Amino acid sequence: MKISKLVKLGIIVLGLAIVTRANAVNALTTKLYDGSLNTAFSAQGWFSNIPTSAIQTVSNGVTILDTTNNDGLQAGYARFGVPFGNRTTGYTIRLDIQVLLENHTSSGTADKNADGIADRAGFSIIALGSDRKGVELGFWVSDTTITDRIWAQNDGAQKPPPVGTRFTHTEGTSFNPNDNLTRYDLSFFNSTYSLYTNGDYNSPILTGTIRDYQNEGSPYIVPNFLFIGDNTTSASGSFKVATIEVSNTPIIPVPFEFSPAIGSLGLGVWGLIKYLKK
Repeated sequence: MKISKLVKLGIIVLGLAIVTRANAVNALTTKLYDGSLNTAFSAQGWFSNIPTSAIQTVSNGVTILDTTNNDGLQAGYARFGVPFGNRTTGYTIRLDIQVLLENHTSSGTADKNADGIADRAGFSIIALGSDRKGVELGFWVSDTTITDRIWAQNDGAQKPPPVGTRFTHTEGTSFNPNDNLTRYDLSFFNSTYSLYTNGDYNSPILTGTIRDYQNEGSPYIVPNFLFIGDNTTSASGSFKVATIEVSNTPIIPVPFEFSPAIGSLGLGVWGLIKYLKK
């Protein structure tokens, strides 16, 4: 019995669809915080540090944490045992966040290495994998010296003063975290981290090498660790968070990295073109 050309075409298209969905089927996503539950971080498996002067609000599908009453406040949320997996296969943290307010200038102590650029932020994210390596990102609303608004903390054997590079300002981006509630995808793959926004995976807004902060001690020696909040006495801020989740797959831009699924799709499309030419 002969199979019509239309049926053959349908079989090919179905096969391509199965291939392109292979990665999605294999991906495992774990919800770490769900704002729609309207419950505090502490009720969803997080350790919360909320001093008396800090203000926490949980309502309308988000949590807002505010430390702007005093630069000396440190407050935030830590998660232990996050199922990151390993950097060889890669993983991605997704966060829906808006930085509402932030100030790193009023204390006069944020520039630790006296280079004219502040080294502290009123809102930060720390993500450390199973090998205790990862990255700490600082978020600013604005700065009078440099256009960076999201930037990475450097590592090193020492931290200033008087000398050293640990916890000083390094690569950054001018992307403004103050404008809207933004979806961030912080992806780790091999020795590189990449930060994407609002589902645009063509190119990251910020990328750099994995850092090792273990010389600082706790909490940077804790594996599979995630923190969001204000972790410094040299700045203050207020932020809103709606969702945090982790996936055991990295984001790999197609033009720069080979993906087996994309490769198979390309072969399938080539086969389809050859078939139609007949």
